[in-house]
Amino acid sequence: MAQPARLRPLGSIIACEQLRKVVLHLRNELLCCVTCTLRMLNVPGTELAKTEFSKLLTVVQSIEGTRKDVDETKGQSCPLCWGILPGIQNSLPPGTQGTQDKTPSEPTELQNLSGTQKLSSESKKSPKNNPSGFLNKVEALVREEGYDAKSFRIGFQIPTSLDIREKGAYFHLAENFPKIFPPLPPPPDETSESAGGGGENLGKTDETWESHYFTYLKEILHDITTTRLPNYLNLAYDKESCFTIRMEFLHSEAEEKDKERLKELFTQITKGHFGEEILSRKKVGKKKQKNPFSRQTINMVLKRVQPSQLSEFKFLPPPPTHGGVELRCLLSHLPVYVQGRYLKLIRGISQTPWLLGNGERKSETSVQEEVGKVLEPGFKATGSKFHSGGREDTDVLMLGNGRPFVFELLSPHYIRDQEAVKAFGEKINTTQKYIKVLGLSICPNGRKDVAGLAVAAQEKRKAYRAKVHLTKGFTQKEIEQRLSRHVNLSVKQKTPIRVLHRRTAMIRPKVIHSLRLFKWLGPKCFILDLITEAGTYVKEFVHGDRGRTVPNLGVILDCDADISQLDVMGLIEE
Repeated sequence: MAQPARLRPLGSIIACEQLRKVVLHLRNELLCCVTCTLRMLNVPGTELAKTEFSKLLTVVQSIEGTRKDVDETKGQSCPLCWGILPGIQNSLPPGTQGTQDKTPSEPTELQNLSGTQKLSSESKKSPKNNPSGFLNKVEALVREEGYDAKSFRIGFQIPTSLDIREKGAYFHLAENFPKIFPPLPPPPDETSESAGGGGENLGKTDETWESHYFTYLKEILHDITTTRLPNYLNLAYDKESCFTIRMEFLHSEAEEKDKERLKELFTQITKGHFGEEILSRKKVGKKKQKNPFSRQTINMVLKRVQPSQLSEFKFLPPPPTHGGVELRCLLSHLPVYVQGRYLKLIRGISQTPWLLGNGERKSETSVQEEVGKVLEPGFKATGSKFHSGGREDTDVLMLGNGRPFVFELLSPHYIRDQEAVKAFGEKINTTQKYIKVLGLSICPNGRKDVAGLAVAAQEKRKAYRAKVHLTKGFTQKEIEQRLSRHVNLSVKQKTPIRVLHRRTAMIRPKVIHSLRLFKWLGPKCFILDLITEAGTYVKEFVHGDRGRTVPNLGVILDCDADISQLDVMGLIEE
């Protein structure tokens, strides 16, 4: 196997006559931009990122002399990056909003540059001839959105066609300059033990395969942005940061043209030795793969594609591209979790928004919405999720010590401390008439506290108060005597008729720990206090659900019973 091409310092390019010929070939024949020319020569991404673009241009121009770039006159962009790297390199200095006159060092068409929020319905597009570059767009959007962050991490989405194109470029260089560009190694053997045996790891990317043959586009993008963006944003780069900047590059016209050829190329490759297994895996997979040209699939094809195939489908050499690339910038912050307990003080409101398929509301408001009226603007979140330790019916009050909940704030712009969250709790209690909250605070364990919520809910006993109606009259003493006989009563509950359409049909064994008369209202009506195991259907225990819960209160009192009102009085801590 040929040895990988060594990393080449920038200074070595000028000194070597053969490398100078490669530069001229990349620039004049393939029409590559300055940075792609140097990265295909395996100049390290870190060096390209730290070197001023004017110096990179000087190195290349010292070889090729003064020329009028083809892309300036014919609207062509680099075939290996579609203008992404010039768009990064041509950014104005930090703090510049792109309104100053500036002639880019390397002419390029930067069309449809846009910065959009994740939930924005309309892109913010800049004029076609606006000279400011991609880093300026990111800077402007971050400042506009005002995220409260001290660091950032970066992510990219690059058209998968560019992977095919840069591999086609390497094969092309290997054919024309075999002494400088050694042949790429054969793909890993899927039948070998290291590959998992029998194709167990089909489609998985081997990060070391093809390393050091050339500098990948995503690698150089990462090196440039993590080196330069901190100066634009006054934020430190931290791969563990909660604040994410995602740069998505699109070129609809070029992607559409490449897509048809990619489809034919993919079809041809999957008919080969590995193809049948690849296709069968795609058919029987648990999750249907919506995009047949996902990055994982492209990486799998890249390992098997041959120069003759790339040449057949016009990826070798990579064809010229017209027009400019579009940048869509998405900003997000990891969720913040706020915990507490809520009391529901009126009937008729649900725990979370209750909407029918046509958008019709079934309840006026919800606990989530009432809490969100204060917390969402307080954190400037883009949305929320409501997690709770169980739930009560819409017509049931939640009283006593309240029901524990965790309020998940999505992509919050502001980060608040415990004192601020406590103040938000006080504001909820003074401005919201339907609910109250207790002990509002930041979750110490974040997402882990959500998981613990459901577990804790199943371990707690619950206290209820129900208004019961009977078909037979009793004295107060008779009711008290009959109820006192039943302690830790075991019942079996079939899935209630009212929820059978959305719950599994099964029998649930539950325990009624205690029954007690709270208030006598007459021979056929009284208020019942009961303590039950978590998950007990209390309404069904009272009226029997047509015999689906046995025994039930009607069986205990030897008459038909019904319930007109139910309140949760609290969760009993073990």
